[in-house]
Amino acid sequence: MSRGALALLAAVGGAGSLPLAGTVAAPAAQPSAGERSSLVEQLRLAQRRLARGDVALATPLFMRLAASLREAPPSEEAADAARGLLTCSVAQQDLLGAAQALVWWRSVARRGFAGHSAGEFDAIDDAAALAPNVSPLLLLPDDPRAVSLVEVLRSAPSREESDADPVVLALRLAAHAVAHQQEEAAATASRLRAPQMTQKADEQLLAQCAVAVFAAPAQRKEARAWLRERLSGSSKGDWRRGWTHMALGRSLLLEQEEARRREGVVHLLTVAARWSAALPAHARVALALAAEALLSMGQTQDARRLARELEGDAAATLERRWLATRGVVDGVQDRTNERSGGA
Repeated sequence: MSRGALALLAAVGGAGSLPLAGTVAAPAAQPSAGERSSLVEQLRLAQRRLARGDVALATPLFMRLAASLREAPPSEEAADAARGLLTCSVAQQDLLGAAQALVWWRSVARRGFAGHSAGEFDAIDDAAALAPNVSPLLLLPDDPRAVSLVEVLRSAPSREESDADPVVLALRLAAHAVAHQQEEAAATASRLRAPQMTQKADEQLLAQCAVAVFAAPAQRKEARAWLRERLSGSSKGDWRRGWTHMALGRSLLLEQEEARRREGVVHLLTVAARWSAALPAHARVALALAAEALLSMGQTQDARRLARELEGDAAATLERRWLATRGVVDGVQDRTNERSGGA
């Protein structure tokens, strides 16, 4: 598990004290007036640090706020703390910490508290109630983070609530599939595909992206058809289109025909070329997957040329190590900080 996720779990009392799937935590008492004043003061300080881009100093404050507010009754302060912690986790390429913070924020937002945007650094698209840089598409095949992500998602407020949240289900589907937990993946895919699950267009997009990559072959085919229709009917170049290309590319790589797999590579390279600024983690994963696919097709030089594009990226250690396990590059010596939870 990433250091960011471990720190958050420790801040709220350790993994053993989190409400596990199928349980509901006892309601926490409201903080006293003095405690609330102190929390608000810490929150404003954390927000000021984040607003000026000082993630390193903002993160510990948001961690401490999580310890006090995560199990407390929903409030505007809890929403601010959750979205601040989410934004810090995304900035630090911590997928596990970001996933947990996103689930927490959505739980609070469903109760009417959305919090305040952190401006240009904020990780949440309020119109979608999603975080564009946190998606199941970031898990690589055989990703070592998958099992940890399953555990992180158990900290959702309750089994009933998490089973009703398409974000939790999409992330859980990916984690189970990558961890080779096929029965759990199949059950999660069925819940995610239920008509009542995704009432909002952006949540439906998230669900279709997850199904297209991590579900059974017949379900993947249906999801690809949905994504193709969306791609042809939309001219917007925002993160939604980037997600769509990414999901189509990853899904097509799972097919047997080389022509389909080459089409998948084109979609992935489109993500890397057009969304490297808006979706940097997705672009890194897209490059890595495209390189591995080209190697499997016998295009060794092209594969290694793509892999070299990740060499100068300090945030790409995880992808470069994955490419080394696939034989695309030689063993990777990490010259940067460990990124075990990259977002």
